[in-house]
Amino acid sequence: MSRKKWIGLGVALIALVVGASWVRSQRADAPPRAAGVRTATLTRGDLTSWISATGRVISNLDVAIKSKASGRVQSLPFNVSDPVKQGDILVELDPIDEQREVDLAKAEVAAAQARVEQSKQALIIAQTEQVTKRRSVEAQQAAAEQSFQQASATQKRIEELYRNTVVNKDELDRARTEAKSAEAAMESARAATQELSTLDAQVELRNQDVLLAEANLQSARIALDVAQTRLDETRIAAPMDGVITERMVQIGQIISSGISNIAGGTPILTVSDLSQLYVIASVDESDIGRVELGKRAVAAVEAYPGRRFEGTIVRIAAKGLNANSVVTFDVWVQLQGDALEFCKPEMTANVEIVCQDCANVVLAPNEAVQYGEGGYFAEFVNPDGAIEKRAVKPGASDGIFTELKEGGQEGETVVLRGQLRSQWVNAPRAAAEASQPAAADKPKGFMGVMEKFRGKTSN
Repeated sequence: MSRKKWIGLGVALIALVVGASWVRSQRADAPPRAAGVRTATLTRGDLTSWISATGRVISNLDVAIKSKASGRVQSLPFNVSDPVKQGDILVELDPIDEQREVDLAKAEVAAAQARVEQSKQALIIAQTEQVTKRRSVEAQQAAAEQSFQQASATQKRIEELYRNTVVNKDELDRARTEAKSAEAAMESARAATQELSTLDAQVELRNQDVLLAEANLQSARIALDVAQTRLDETRIAAPMDGVITERMVQIGQIISSGISNIAGGTPILTVSDLSQLYVIASVDESDIGRVELGKRAVAAVEAYPGRRFEGTIVRIAAKGLNANSVVTFDVWVQLQGDALEFCKPEMTANVEIVCQDCANVVLAPNEAVQYGEGGYFAEFVNPDGAIEKRAVKPGASDGIFTELKEGGQEGETVVLRGQLRSQWVNAPRAAAEASQPAAADKPKGFMGVMEKFRGKTSN
């Protein structure tokens, strides 16, 4: 080969190497391409954010029926699932002992009533004697005083006549004796007047006997009322409208009183008010901040697959429950519609609680929204196929789609990285990398667990 040909071949090789180097440098400087990655298009629509929880169905009110009286069950007219009205007799006990107590109390009332009448008659007699005696004594006293005045006047006249020697000494002595007798009779009448105070005391004593008898009568009547109440308590009535949900005794069984027994008495029945039904749902503490009163909820029970029951949040527990270091809060969901027909107390219910309702918003798949050191971002595919990393501002999420408040427009294409990306999944990694750069890969296990959990909830 000639020298010129070798020189031409060398120049061609040099040109080929330079060209290949230039192409490689151009490819290194070019942005990443979207070939071979999963993508999705941003859409516009409505989004509802939910919280999932489990709970149990409860009735509006459950009343445990016990008896104030003790005894043998004689009648149980109702059984489980029977509807009852307020005032219906639910239980009847054997009333023989209580009936005897009522009969005895009635006899005591009759005896006390007789004693009252007897004491009142004695009082009337004492008062009559008091009036009669007083009149008699007053009349005797008046007569004695008059006789004494006359005898004194006669004595004075006789003494004057005796000084004038008109009468003799015998007539004077006789006048003086009559005056003394009249004075003694007057003093005796006065003494009888003082004895009237004894009659007054006797009348007061009889009056106290009447009061005592009336008090005894009142006590006997109270005892009769108590005995009658005990008799009435052998018939137990329904305290409200409802349904019998439990029956714990049978006819012939001996039950103990709920007020006199230290153990609290024998439970007999449970009456439940099923006019309203609730689900007590256990909501995790990380989600309780998004639950609000009045929000809508949807419940499902295993007994009716495919059927959903509407409900409303009516109560949120003020204090959480800590079980094995897991804190949950009870949320009361009042069921509505046909739930009253199908749901029953103690059924297990799965509840979806609405947190946010967003209408006509830009929606991105959850796998497109990521979290890094600079915050939330997504990878957009430009028209030329290049991938652009762009900051976004996410809003509500339903576990499948996330609202993009800023950073994305309807119709744009985003990259799906094959796993859920969110603040809760990636924030622990970012914090660990910031504090411990050498151990940046340690949270992978935690991330895997969280991603699995998020995947289950989104499904």
